[in-house]
Amino acid sequence: MKKILLFLVFSAFFFSSCSNDEAAQSATEQFTTNGTKLRKYVEKFPNGSIILGIEYEYEGDKLSRIIWSNGQIRRFYYTNDLITKTEEYGGNVIGQTTYFSYFPDGRMSGIVQHRNDGFSGRAEYLYNADNTVTVNNYRGDVESQDVFGGSYKFFLEDGVIVKKVNSFLSPMGTRTWTSDYTYDDKPNPLNAILGFGKLCFYEDIQLVGLHNVVKTVNSRSESEAIGILDKTYTYNDYGFPIKSTVVSSGGTGGTEEYYYEVP
Repeated sequence: MKKILLFLVFSAFFFSSCSNDEAAQSATEQFTTNGTKLRKYVEKFPNGSIILGIEYEYEGDKLSRIIWSNGQIRRFYYTNDLITKTEEYGGNVIGQTTYFSYFPDGRMSGIVQHRNDGFSGRAEYLYNADNTVTVNNYRGDVESQDVFGGSYKFFLEDGVIVKKVNSFLSPMGTRTWTSDYTYDDKPNPLNAILGFGKLCFYEDIQLVGLHNVVKTVNSRSESEAIGILDKTYTYNDYGFPIKSTVVSSGGTGGTEEYYYEVP
């Protein structure tokens, strides 16, 4: 999860394993595994200790807040059914604000992000005729963001992201990181959140798409090593995942658990 471009700043929210297991257990007791409206996501080590917990809060059908197990909060703001602004909080302090813009057909057209340390950035989205989407990232300050910071290219099949190519500048020159994705045929609970599917080309903790990723193959231009991540899911009566077992090519693993609002 090493991220060096502006619009991968969500890596700041990958937290240590010092989460409070008791609090997480208490929260999950309020929810059910047999639902469709995602309320909690939990990552665990193979020994069962919690790596990360995320809770999802709503106002009606609209997502209002995401709360991480270390207290970090992301607040969501909508215009009609589209997410147009988020605020990231650490305690009571806003760490960054992100604005989302869209084309008339509802596709995302751009992002502008401001951090409280004076750093700002923006992204432009280009929808290409060859069924790919290019995201160009720029950095700067609150007044202008004109320094090119690299790009992503997403390859689509039937509206689903099957490959992501990240090209960026480093002290060693231009580097390219590639991820290839394989999916199940079941609904992704994040995509079921109103407006969240529109963010599918914007990096988040998990890839947002129509379905759930069952295999990720990562490669880098500076290395011959290939990383593979496999997930095996268990589903509820609605076809939504309730648990996944994760195994990496490096031998590490764990589980992911999904909890939903009681229907």
